[in-house]
Amino acid sequence: MELHKFLLFILFLLFGVLAPVAAQNTPTPTATVPAPLVTTRYHVVERLTVHTRRSIVVVKERLQGQLGNLTSPALLTAATGSQANYTAAVNRYKGPAGYILFQVILHGRWFRLWGFADTTTYVPQDMTQYTIGNPLDLLSSARFTIDAFLNSPLRIMVIDTADGGTDIVWERPCTVINFPQDPSLASTTCRELDRHLSALVNLVAFG
Repeated sequence: MELHKFLLFILFLLFGVLAPVAAQNTPTPTATVPAPLVTTRYHVVERLTVHTRRSIVVVKERLQGQLGNLTSPALLTAATGSQANYTAAVNRYKGPAGYILFQVILHGRWFRLWGFADTTTYVPQDMTQYTIGNPLDLLSSARFTIDAFLNSPLRIMVIDTADGGTDIVWERPCTVINFPQDPSLASTTCRELDRHLSALVNLVAFG
């Protein structure tokens, strides 16, 4: 009899411990699994550095001479009109190379106050980043993927070098824009973007 009572006592203890755990691990009929909030994609970006013996002063003058300057909000205003109005506004503000200058950032002015961790490395006195673009050029890619807008406008960096020349750094547009649905589109729709920017860099550096 005493053994029987003891076994009943143990069973009650086990039931009291295991039952709540089982209840917690049992999904309710209305429970749903939340969809992922983050999507990660990887692709290789091709960065090019073109070196020219021209001084950075000359390079900047040649580059800025090829760019139109957006000095008023007329281009954004035209976006609310028609395709014809917007196209006319882009053509009005673009420069000889077909690009509009949207922004200039003078990185060299502040970075030279710190320099590199390796104190033997030459610290550029002038590192200027240009944000340039032509929205009509972007259409060939943007109509296939919204990712095209993330890296538009494009960026070019000009950096003075220890030998008195200049490095021009840029990323090939076709490798910056991601085509998650059909990667083969990168070779067909972006080709003109690559040619256009490459032609500008070559003209500034060697033309």
